[in-house]
Amino acid sequence: MHKFLLKILIFSIITFNIFAETNPIIPQLIPDSSLVGKGKYTFLFMKIFDIELYAPQGKFDKNKPYALELDYHRNLKGKSIAEKTIEKISEQSTKVSTEQLNSWQQQLTTILPDVKQGSSLIGVYTPSIKQTKFFNNEQVLLGSIDGEDFANHFFGIWIGEDSSEPQLRKSLLGINS
Repeated sequence: MHKFLLKILIFSIITFNIFAETNPIIPQLIPDSSLVGKGKYTFLFMKIFDIELYAPQGKFDKNKPYALELDYHRNLKGKSIAEKTIEKISEQSTKVSTEQLNSWQQQLTTILPDVKQGSSLIGVYTPSIKQTKFFNNEQVLLGSIDGEDFANHFFGIWIGEDSSEPQLRKSLLGINS
């Protein structure tokens, strides 16, 4: 009997820890969501953010809703985040016109707030409506950008086949090397 109660207690603690770390907006927008994978992004040995990928049943499928949550370890300006995002998209694809990159940068600059250490930003893509929504860690909708093309390039920074961070990509997608 004690072993049975101990197993229930351990299961409850594990289950609570899994759900305690997930921002509540994610399961609201992605039914049956769970963690696919996670990793850390560093630049010149500085930890910039932790990143987690969520999808239904913990299985990524670009044709189903998914979310990336970035937990920041540094203070950064929203404008700088938007600029770096567009820089990364531009490095990964020559197929995006300068006009489109400028439009996305303008939209991101309007949407993305300044972040402080401990802040989170969440991007959620819903393929059925081809829209990416952005939230902060207080579950406040910051804005959205329409289009499958934007989503492919934006999320592709981290999970695309041409990601400049292949090890991070593998960690997020749960791919064993």
